[in-house]
Amino acid sequence: MGLFFISLYFILAGMVIFGVFGHIPSHYNSQKKSPQPSKFEQKLKESAQKSHEERLQAEEKLKQTQEKLAQIKAEKAKENRRKEEEKWAKYKEEALMNRKELQHLCEKDTNSVDENNSSNDKEK
Repeated sequence: MGLFFISLYFILAGMVIFGVFGHIPSHYNSQKKSPQPSKFEQKLKESAQKSHEERLQAEEKLKQTQEKLAQIKAEKAKENRRKEEEKWAKYKEEALMNRKELQHLCEKDTNSVDENNSSNDKEK
């Protein structure tokens, strides 16, 4: 029975030693070629690359669209601002004209009152 355990011990020890030292030379073998990807893996890579390129194109198109939209909004805001300025300029011009007319009427009234006073003075 003791011989059985000793032989079992040596067999297991040999398996462990072979397992550990069996893989060491493969790390030092620099001439070993890397495995070539299968056709399925190549198709997957090509598909992923194509999807990536399409996504980049879509992002670029979206960016251009956003820039155009921002430009259109800026132009509309500028046009609205210009219209508002024209409206206020017209309003100010009308107000100035009304003020001048009122001053002119006031001056006429004052002149007519002065003339009436002077004519009243002459009659007295």
